[in-house]
Amino acid sequence: MPRRLLPILAAALFLSCGDDGTSSRTDPGIFAEMTETLAAAEDDFLDAHAAIYASAATMLPDIAAALGLVPVPFAAAPVPCLPEGTGGQTYTFNGDVYVGAVDPAVPNYTARFQLYQLGNNGLPQTGQMIGYIDITCADLLGPVTEVQVYADSAIISSTTLASQSANLTGTLRDPESDRSLIYLGNIDEEEALGIRFLLSDEMQAVYEFPFAAEGARRLEVEIASAPAVNWGLRISLIVDGEGDVSDSGYALYYPEGQSLDYDLAACIRSGTLDAPVFTQPSASCFAGAAPMSTTRGELDALADSYQSLRRLWLHAAFATRICVALIPPGR
Repeated sequence: MPRRLLPILAAALFLSCGDDGTSSRTDPGIFAEMTETLAAAEDDFLDAHAAIYASAATMLPDIAAALGLVPVPFAAAPVPCLPEGTGGQTYTFNGDVYVGAVDPAVPNYTARFQLYQLGNNGLPQTGQMIGYIDITCADLLGPVTEVQVYADSAIISSTTLASQSANLTGTLRDPESDRSLIYLGNIDEEEALGIRFLLSDEMQAVYEFPFAAEGARRLEVEIASAPAVNWGLRISLIVDGEGDVSDSGYALYYPEGQSLDYDLAACIRSGTLDAPVFTQPSASCFAGAAPMSTTRGELDALADSYQSLRRLWLHAAFATRICVALIPPGR
């Protein structure tokens, strides 16, 4: 049976191959620490569990069908939290659909979906379970929804959304190294999802982009040293409804952190949402800052860092969409 097309967000995150470009990139210069930290987060928390996340993306339409949700964008559930009769069950895939069975190990406010190794044809191998995804909704003075992903029996991702505040909390984990990456976010009134990733004790990054798929959309990225902001970087660009860069964007570098003094590190006039093209700075894209003498290696480092951060955001956005879909309108 032919598989349905994957949701755009899921495909972009889970089925793309990471590329640190080490064989072709030159000296990243002043952005070396930033690039290395983001690449390490991408490697440790996404690439290390690529098979699980690819399975989650592939099975998402079938998970949504079992819960009565319409994938990408999901329609809100017609009843509070999990649809009636779906909680307290473990769902296994029979090659066509997910079939649920009551499982005493699964709480009645959680639905568990088995994940499978994908074959060379991209189809799930039903005899090779490699993990599972727990989808939870509890009414705690308002719906609180959560998506947890497990590799075998070890949790590797957790995303929780509180409906009343629209606040998001999450953690990516690497059971092998016992490392974790915490992220915090919020969905604003314009349905833009802004997420702060606590990359290390020395660095944090914010990525903000709307859920909406139509029309021109502005993207904002901030990467800075932490907890004291001794240096910072801000990237701003606009993409059209097809995801192409539609206006001149830019990257500003703040060498003194929270100071108002900043330099123009790069212009962004072309490329896509997934891979904007960073070019030499000039006043034609941002006239309010002095252009830096940015090297080719530093421009490459900006592109690599952006792509690593976007993949992290896509993971959180993937889980957040499921969380939002379980909250009925007006809740």
